[in-house]
Amino acid sequence: MTVDQGAKMERYQGIVGLDRGGLVGAAHQYFRQSEQIPTWLKLAAGPLMARGAGPDRWRAGAILIQHLPAEGGASPIPLSSGDAPGGHEEVVAEDERWVRARVLAETVEDHELLDPMLAPERLLYRLFHEDGVTVYPAIALERRCGRGG
Repeated sequence: MTVDQGAKMERYQGIVGLDRGGLVGAAHQYFRQSEQIPTWLKLAAGPLMARGAGPDRWRAGAILIQHLPAEGGASPIPLSSGDAPGGHEEVVAEDERWVRARVLAETVEDHELLDPMLAPERLLYRLFHEDGVTVYPAIALERRCGRGG
């Protein structure tokens, strides 16, 4: 898995197996091993159901939440990368805000992630309006190989 955060950020990679629940399971394993930040992710893909869309038009969507500290530094929720002696991980009570964010995000259905008429800002507002929502400008994605352009 390669994470490219743009021209001013360093790109980094991690290798994880695809034997743990498909792509979502692999992504969760990646974040546990590499980021060590509590992360929750949902992916959806399917044919585009819109007027004039041919059968070969597909759409994908995702929602990712991470437990980040308020002002830099590490997340207040310890997360072991599995490197603990004897494979033992520290058991820590979960943060209420993190549990709430996960529970709300888990209510998102595939069709909401795939609906071209549902703006991401609207979906985020539906989920988290009581907590405040900040939406950053979209970054266009493109399909390309990182080697030689």
